[in-house]
Amino acid sequence: MVRKAPAAIDRRLQFRYRRIPYRGAIRTGRTLTGSRRVQWILVLAAVLVFGLNLMFGDGGVVDGARLERQLDQTAAQNASYRRELARLEQEQPGGRSDPERLERIGRERYGLSGKDELIFRYDDDGVVAEAPVDHTLDSLRTAAGR
Repeated sequence: MVRKAPAAIDRRLQFRYRRIPYRGAIRTGRTLTGSRRVQWILVLAAVLVFGLNLMFGDGGVVDGARLERQLDQTAAQNASYRRELARLEQEQPGGRSDPERLERIGRERYGLSGKDELIFRYDDDGVVAEAPVDHTLDSLRTAAGR
């Protein structure tokens, strides 16, 4: 047995799904007012400035990548200097601490003299003796506080 709905309910269903004629785009009723639009523009501009500063500013992504490359280059250069220093120390054992070697370098390169020594310069005309000058290794050591 099938029951029929009362006539009042049938009439409500009939009007519930009524066809609405098309009148253009559907409007939600939400439009941006002038001040609201300005707020959105300011927010977008702030996000854009922040993003650009994050990418290209001091300490940004681009600057960090440049510093990483520079750090890698400096580390490689430092390693090559360490290898060269190790090679030179093997060639000249006691290079920094050998006093005889330091005195020889001081005499040859810088014209220093030891205690109670005179320096003679030879010219084409003859021998000229210089007056004793206090450029001895001992005087330089005391002046340097050693």
